[in-house]
Amino acid sequence: MDPDISYFAIMQLIRWRFVLIEESGSAGSNLLRAERVALQVRKIVEEIAFACLSAVEERNRQALLNIRTKDADAILAWLERKGLLRLPNAQRIGEPTPFARMTLEGGAGLAKGLDLDAGTLKAMFSRASALLHERHPERLLEAQVIAEREALESDLQRLRDWLWLHVMFLKSKGFLVQMGQHGTPSFMTDLTRLSDLPANN
Repeated sequence: MDPDISYFAIMQLIRWRFVLIEESGSAGSNLLRAERVALQVRKIVEEIAFACLSAVEERNRQALLNIRTKDADAILAWLERKGLLRLPNAQRIGEPTPFARMTLEGGAGLAKGLDLDAGTLKAMFSRASALLHERHPERLLEAQVIAEREALESDLQRLRDWLWLHVMFLKSKGFLVQMGQHGTPSFMTDLTRLSDLPANN
């Protein structure tokens, strides 16, 4: 599978995770809600890590096969240590583009403050994993459960704000991903190099 097709397939899966957790609402106890959100946060961070591997898929395939057996935090750390980590850039329509050589039709641009880094993703993964692997969750104090649920819901919202509309670069190729409004399809479109556009004068 081509890296860009693989990347988009992962983003579509993430999109449905956001939709799924919205549709589940706030039914059940704080603990059950926290566990539902924790599962989706953990899976989304895992999928982001695999999407980042797609961005460097043309490299040593054996090394990538070996790293695919690791947890998301280890994958992100490995990519960062090797200088290979590429993360999406959140976008919002109507803001100027931050990329000197690229433009998005319709004038989309960087959404300041929404991008997440590897350290933040690893912390989200750790928080979600800790709750999911809690041996005796029924023994947690209610105040602790509420705090965990709120932190995980904040993580989920930050992930959604970051990924719902973003750009990603695979080697020299860039594209925009829009996860779509509820009931509408997601789409991905290539970015256009400014040098390929006609001159204004």
